[in-house]
Amino acid sequence: MRRPSLLGALACGLLAACAAPTSPGRAARPSSSPGATWAVAHVSNETSGLAGMQLAAQEVSAGKGLLGRQVKIDRIGSDAPSLAGLTDDPDVLGAVVFGDAAVRAAVQGAKQALEASSFSVFVDADLYDAGALLSPIFQMTAPHSWHAFRLARYFGPGDRGYTKVAILREPGHVGDVAARALREAVELRNLKFIDVAAGVDEGISQLLAQKPDVVVLEGSRDFLKLALNGFAVEERRYQGRQKIHAGWRPQIAGFESLLDVGVRPADGTVAAGDYARPQVAPEAAWPVSTFRKAFQKKFSREPLSSEADAYDSVMIMAEALRRAGSVDRPKLLEELEKFDRVRFARLPISLGPLDHVISERDVLGLWAAGVDGKWNFLMRTFTSDLERTNVLEEDWSVFFDGTTPGGEAPFFYNAKSGITTRKEDDLN
Repeated sequence: MRRPSLLGALACGLLAACAAPTSPGRAARPSSSPGATWAVAHVSNETSGLAGMQLAAQEVSAGKGLLGRQVKIDRIGSDAPSLAGLTDDPDVLGAVVFGDAAVRAAVQGAKQALEASSFSVFVDADLYDAGALLSPIFQMTAPHSWHAFRLARYFGPGDRGYTKVAILREPGHVGDVAARALREAVELRNLKFIDVAAGVDEGISQLLAQKPDVVVLEGSRDFLKLALNGFAVEERRYQGRQKIHAGWRPQIAGFESLLDVGVRPADGTVAAGDYARPQVAPEAAWPVSTFRKAFQKKFSREPLSSEADAYDSVMIMAEALRRAGSVDRPKLLEELEKFDRVRFARLPISLGPLDHVISERDVLGLWAAGVDGKWNFLMRTFTSDLERTNVLEEDWSVFFDGTTPGGEAPFFYNAKSGITTRKEDDLN
């Protein structure tokens, strides 16, 4: 089984949405050249993901374009009426809404219009764990609960042997979702869980009294930067498992958001995520590397993961339109739910009526910060049994030499890149 069904009790609502006509009464998007272009809306006051969307639009529009039309990105604010109003414009393929606050505001305000029109929306917020992944919304990022499972397995008796796990989180919706997921995962392994929702300085003071073995961080980019810096001072810097009780020197960990902060973490810091991240993808003939090179050529910088996700959002919509042959909302949604291992900038995408999460649970693992200050694959965590890799077979050659298609998965310690040490590794 690829992963559990996601929309469960919402299945009836999804089927009803597919059969419903678009709701009347909202004005279509004004266009300087009506009918000449398809549009994809970037619904956010932030710029997160925008560059990836622009690159995708450029590539889709090359040559004869998409069914004879160019694709452009319409950037609009994150106010709810603007998203609801898009549902009546037949030339708009769908919307990309990145940033947790923007997602919650835009989606909640447009809920009725979205469900009535089958208008596709792609988000990077964790609506799955929040119980808010309504049709026809697609979540680009892995839920906190999937990452929490990988983190807890690493912390627990089978690897690090920790007994106390803490989370230091920014107060608010994202932190609540992360804490709930992490608590469930660590308590299943009979580990003590400590939840601290506070500012960085206050939170560190609270944690000092309890001295957890590891502290998981979650919050906005600014919060994570402050927290990483707060734990990087010498008296709190992690120096390896054997030295963890010489004073209080906890290991630092995080969810996927920690990988995009841009601050050098202390050696041994770990963060959950899949292996197809554009910032650190091996230079090999696979889609992640192809996207990375194209992005660097266009923008003269390295892409963020949010930009790869946004790129994929546009490419997914474009592919659904090609298959449908028209912007008929229920038909587009139907084509999206038929995707089976379709690949663009990151990992293969498979969807279904009960599965609207783009990410893949089985290919998640941990990244570790090495002595060079860069994130590296912690290869033993990209396994199901701490032995054989769960990297997809089509990508074995990127990480392993001498692999045989259709054969047994390679042992993680034979990887030609990443950290290949076993669990006895003191630092990692």
